[in-house]
Amino acid sequence: MFIRFFLGFIFLPSILVAQTQQSANNVEDLTSLIDTVHVAFRAGEGAQKSSFTCYALKKPVTGTFHRTLPESLAEIPGIQVQKTNHGGGSPYLRGVTGNQILTLVDGIRMNNSTFRYGPNQYLNTLDGFAISQVDLALGTGSVQYGSDAIGGALVVYYRRPEFSSSVSNSEPGKFKVTKVGGITRFMSPTIEGSQRLYLDAASNKVAVTAGITFRHFGDLVGGGNVGRQNPTGYEEFNGDLKLRLKATNGEWEFAYQSNQQFNVPVYHKVALENFEVNQMDLQARNLAYARRFLELGNRTNLKFTTGVIHTLEERSARKNLSLTTSNEKDEVNTGFFLTELNHRFRKFWLINSGYEAYYDKVGSSRILTNVSSGAQELKRGLYPDNSMMLQQGVYLMAKGDFKWVDITLGSRFQSTQTEVSEKDLGLIRDRNWALVHTIGISSAISRNSSNLLSKLRLFGNYSGSFRAPNIDDLGTLGIVDFRYEIPQFDLKPEYSNNHEIGLKWSSDFIKFNFSVYQNYLYNVIARVKVGTDSIQGYQVYKKENVERAIIQGAECYTEISISSNLHIKAGYSQAIGDNLTKVEPMRRIPPINGLIQMNYLYGKKQQNRIFIRYLASSFQRRLAAGDISDNRIGTHGTAGFIQLDFGLEFLLNNVRIATGVQNISNEIVKVHGSGVLMPGRSINLMIQF
Repeated sequence: MFIRFFLGFIFLPSILVAQTQQSANNVEDLTSLIDTVHVAFRAGEGAQKSSFTCYALKKPVTGTFHRTLPESLAEIPGIQVQKTNHGGGSPYLRGVTGNQILTLVDGIRMNNSTFRYGPNQYLNTLDGFAISQVDLALGTGSVQYGSDAIGGALVVYYRRPEFSSSVSNSEPGKFKVTKVGGITRFMSPTIEGSQRLYLDAASNKVAVTAGITFRHFGDLVGGGNVGRQNPTGYEEFNGDLKLRLKATNGEWEFAYQSNQQFNVPVYHKVALENFEVNQMDLQARNLAYARRFLELGNRTNLKFTTGVIHTLEERSARKNLSLTTSNEKDEVNTGFFLTELNHRFRKFWLINSGYEAYYDKVGSSRILTNVSSGAQELKRGLYPDNSMMLQQGVYLMAKGDFKWVDITLGSRFQSTQTEVSEKDLGLIRDRNWALVHTIGISSAISRNSSNLLSKLRLFGNYSGSFRAPNIDDLGTLGIVDFRYEIPQFDLKPEYSNNHEIGLKWSSDFIKFNFSVYQNYLYNVIARVKVGTDSIQGYQVYKKENVERAIIQGAECYTEISISSNLHIKAGYSQAIGDNLTKVEPMRRIPPINGLIQMNYLYGKKQQNRIFIRYLASSFQRRLAAGDISDNRIGTHGTAGFIQLDFGLEFLLNNVRIATGVQNISNEIVKVHGSGVLMPGRSINLMIQF
């Protein structure tokens, strides 16, 4: 199948160049992370005036040379991405990851009731080729969007079609193709072949975009003497559709996304844990929603969203010399209804409020198959079959935008109901609730606009966040990573209180953010050993609200425009985490890391770019007992690395060509806690028609 699509792309340029009406956007738009964001305050605000640390990453994959959406987040200072396998990618936000990070797609929660503690692979089920922007807020998010934003929240936006301005009102029925495009990307010696086709069509009242993506990844080749990491390759198929219709007092939006990954190996299980086979046979996510925008005068607008999400994960595992193969299947069907109201109160205040409900139904099963006889035995799945979880929340936020001071206030109340059916215990109902608040202030140092200090802003914030216990916490039974977990009930939400203070400077030539923060976590749900019990050679654990912890850190990011052609950006991050209960370091805290990138823009309208990127990470030897027992880390911790990348992109007629060398010195690059190493010296080529 891959060869057929590759051959199809050989003949694509002549077709697409003839049909394309618009060239690629100016690459200068891709060099800045400081822009308008819709995450810390949902109605939108400028990142430099925000009371929180926020970033906007535009065109994360097609504009940054990165392979996937998770890997592209390394462009944002302070974020490292753990990779248990080549098909995964779990970002650390201020020292935490997994289900303590909230991810949303077009404003809809991606986190569901089976998201697990620690790194997971779900962010990579989003098609990076179809994404226009990622908004990210650090240390906040629960008041705005609900459970799970202990370390922060990121909102991913799929491409949105535009209405045609070239079709006059006198021709309301005229509908035409406005853009036909394609992307092809290759990487060697880590074999990658990725292709995408998309089409936009519009009239003055209707706009639609549709795309399909095929991706093939061979085994990942590491740096130094690591060589090929076998097995790590997999294949992927994605599709997306978005339709906009103008309507009375607003518009309708309909969207569908389908993402499927096939045969994704869990490499460290095969390399380190005596498995002959351990892989995700299928990792699938489907999202469909309808959204209504209503403009009620100049001061008020409403947004209603409803839809469904279907996620499916099929796994297979067999140890060496074993006669039994385990096939597991977990399925989550989610229905949701969201309302959002924005109202301009008097002159300076903008009120953002809403109600949200998400209902999950979980199906889980496991079949043991004897490879000799073919006999099958049905077992209990990883989660209790037919479990359900309902989350409902109401929130109110207000932003005061004054000439020299911005103030943000907000509160959320959320309730969670969970039903889990266990064979021995019967139907168990679990209910809990959470109430959290946030406040932020951003103020110019000087009110004299002719004074340079007027461009310097002092900001500070407090954000309460929480994570409601989900079905993964309550009902997991089986092997997870290198543990055997058993169900546990009567868990309460875990909470965090994040305090941050910092400075932001914004001028035509220099922009920077600097902040220090302290995040206090309590009621943390942690795995606790069950005596000396062992099942299938794995220590048995259960979960309890037993831990307190504190994470402290500093972050710095700057953008410097030396001239209209030369732009430099640089970032630095350091986090220290302490488990106050165990009197030891917190698990999986990433080491000091930073980046420096130089972008030189040239050509007509500065649409061409040369860049040099320098990524550095210190070693991490400040380890928890859980880190030492994790075979992905071990007693020696994680070594530091320095990675140097070079890239060149330019426009040739309406074809954008981007090529570069990643990890020029062929360093061994391993992100803390990862099960695979990042690519060694590699050549990348991307052609966008």
